[in-house]
Amino acid sequence: MSYLAPVKVVGGQGGTPFTFNDADTGAVIKKVEVWVAPDLVRFISVLMTDGAQQTYGTAEVEGDLMLSFTFEDGEYFSDLSLWPNSTGDRLSGFRFKTTKCNFFEACMVNGKSSVTETPVDVGSGLCFGVKGRSGTEINAFGFLFQVKSNPV
Repeated sequence: MSYLAPVKVVGGQGGTPFTFNDADTGAVIKKVEVWVAPDLVRFISVLMTDGAQQTYGTAEVEGDLMLSFTFEDGEYFSDLSLWPNSTGDRLSGFRFKTTKCNFFEACMVNGKSSVTETPVDVGSGLCFGVKGRSGTEINAFGFLFQVKSNPV
């Protein structure tokens, strides 16, 4: 049985594919930084508990808004939604809630996309990486979660 919960990637097919999977080390996501532009997510940086870090897209452009969230020890995802932009070719934002009742939302500067949000099954809530496509912006994006285990 796979340890990977079903992966939901939202956005388009442009850019270069990427996968940042730190499951082999047992590390989970520690911090996420997001630069949002008027109509899309431009840049995402992910830091794991083992110190591994990856960035996707391009750095901040004047007028972009930088948002970040740092997970506390023992804090995991409890809910997650992703949005594509109105043309479906980029990520326009995401929001999540955590097991410690914290909330984070990073969406395009002009407000949420008019496109319906895509809810994501967060499995156990343990996020050990990300997957998507990027070039100068985030074309598509999703999180990698450990499947929720059933007690024996």
